[in-house]
Amino acid sequence: MVRPPSTQSATSSTANSPSPDRSRASHLSNYAVGAVTSPFRLPAGSGSAYTGANRGADGPLKWEMRVKMLISHAEMNGAWARLRPLAEGIYSRVRSAPEKYKKYARHLGSMQRLYGYAYHVGVVEKYAKGAEKVVDWGGQYGHVTLMLREFFGGAVECYLVDCGETEKYWHQVFGGVKIHVPPPHTPIGKLDYDDATVDVVISSGVLEHTYEYGVLDIEALREIYRILKPGGKLFIWNLPAKNGMPELINKVIGRWYHICRYEQDNLLCLLQAAGFNALALDKHEILFPVMRSVMMRILGYWPGFSLEYWLSKVPILSMFSQHFTIVCEKVDGFNFSLPYNGAISDHQGFGRSVVRDVS
Repeated sequence: MVRPPSTQSATSSTANSPSPDRSRASHLSNYAVGAVTSPFRLPAGSGSAYTGANRGADGPLKWEMRVKMLISHAEMNGAWARLRPLAEGIYSRVRSAPEKYKKYARHLGSMQRLYGYAYHVGVVEKYAKGAEKVVDWGGQYGHVTLMLREFFGGAVECYLVDCGETEKYWHQVFGGVKIHVPPPHTPIGKLDYDDATVDVVISSGVLEHTYEYGVLDIEALREIYRILKPGGKLFIWNLPAKNGMPELINKVIGRWYHICRYEQDNLLCLLQAAGFNALALDKHEILFPVMRSVMMRILGYWPGFSLEYWLSKVPILSMFSQHFTIVCEKVDGFNFSLPYNGAISDHQGFGRSVVRDVS
């Protein structure tokens, strides 16, 4: 189904990103996303984290309030020890690049923001050990691809719809990025892979942009389902939340913001309808990237990073957490012929993603 955008959101929101053509989102209005009424229910704005281990014996998920990241301090330290030299190389190359290229990659010119990418790569390493084929879907300049290679070697490739001058420049500068560009005749809604041939797919700030290519998010997810092996993993991060504080402020002051944003219930219904089981889900980050970077410079990488994580879980503040991180597993043999019943995605107006129960 989806050939992803050739540009990947940096922290899911980049000041240099072009303003989307809102008329292209009109096809999003009132389409069904739930194959069945979702058992994944969380009180709005609770700031809770979910792991599959919370599933009760009777089936429904049990939610708990907890301030715990998807990887531990020790696991993050191990990941950062391996990735820091690579991150420093990316940082130095961005800082010394010609302005015509650097202006599109400023998010990579900050060690603090690269630390955030390292955190998510650490999550992938924890949940997908031994993966033989990893696809960085819509991986833009290949920075996440490079980080993933530290753990998965040559099994990782960056999948792009097309490769423009800026992308080619950064691929050459970074080096070692395996690029997969589909043949020109490939339909816009198809990924250039055979069925059940991929172990892991990464979506780092990509899923929310598929509508720009005329493809619904559920169509994109079902195409990812097709190419994943049984039990294959989908990792989604930098996925914008509906009421994320930076997004709301940008909208009010007239700066660029994401048109497509998600609520937790909607997101889990969407994943279920696409044939995925959520193994872990978290909603975090509340500060603008520059504020987070300053805090991490003052306190140190882990103390600053974890302090902001804690702030994003504080009652009231948690309603304005900015990003979702989700670990999903393909449910083999999922029945896509089931009728939709119970979950409707309401996209009336831009930037809204709301589920309402109609049963």
